Amino acid sequence: MAEFILVVPGYAAIASRGGPDVFVNVDDLGWTDQAGLRSGTDVQFRGQQGTSMEFHFPFTTPLSFGTGPGGSGSRMSIGGAFVTFYVRRTVPVSTVRVNRIRIFDRLTTLFDTIPTLGQLNMPELAGAPPGSAGRLEGPARFINSTVSGRNLHLFEPPKFINKSIGLTITVDFPDGGVIGFTGAGIQLVS
Repeated sequence: MAEFILVVPGYAAIASRGGPDVFVNVDDLGWTDQAGLRSGTDVQFRGQQGTSMEFHFPFTTPLSFGTGPGGSGSRMSIGGAFVTFYVRRTVPVSTVRVNRIRIFDRLTTLFDTIPTLGQLNMPELAGAPPGSAGRLEGPARFINSTVSGRNLHLFEPPKFINKSIGLTITVDFPDGGVIGFTGAGIQLVS
């Protein structure tokens, strides 16, 4: 069985919509309320107080691998998916909640945290402010790490891919705040 990990950089994250009704300019830089503040490694979005936003990560996904008789290959399956991110402390201190992660095979939902885990409201993490249990707040980080059940989901057994894989993460900004995405990835097996 062959295994592949496809990764997209954080700046590939696309917000469902932009503009001053859902985002504030990051670090007072113009137009970052439209497309976020992008760099060579990540993208940051500063949510407007009381908003919720979906962010999408696209993947170019091979449906088969190798060649066999008649040019056919073995079908690809998805074995896991992850998203890496951080929450930046702002003044005044604001709350950012990662509440939902969904994985799609085009129109088919392969995984959704709401029916399986409920709203994530990720538990207190190292470095988060005291009393933030039940939320991902402050300088919490999953920049280069994955934790099963938080920002990583493994499929047991792997699921066949029929179309293309997409990952959507839902973020709430109850008090405003900045979230940065450093990447997302999927594990493919054949």
